[in-house]
Amino acid sequence: MNKNEIVAHIKEKIIFEDLELSEWGHQLRDIKDDTPLLAEAGLALDSVDVLDIFVSIQKEYSIDLGEITKELMETHCQSPLTLAELVMDKCAAH
Repeated sequence: MNKNEIVAHIKEKIIFEDLELSEWGHQLRDIKDDTPLLAEAGLALDSVDVLDIFVSIQKEYSIDLGEITKELMETHCQSPLTLAELVMDKCAAH
């Protein structure tokens, strides 16, 4: 998978479908590559949502993110793009 495919998969499957964002009034087309995931100006996800995202990423891509720390969340869960970059880095090291 290339970067664009990973970003699309993260947006569509891991964020939109798995977190059931349609039930909160969000639409898939509103989630851009750079949509803030944690900020109020974006999706305003909480820490439980972020943990769900990281667990899904580990399963979907067969990678180990190690301990899920606050720093990991803040650094890599800024947007779908930063999550995709994390996946690419871990897959390259794998």
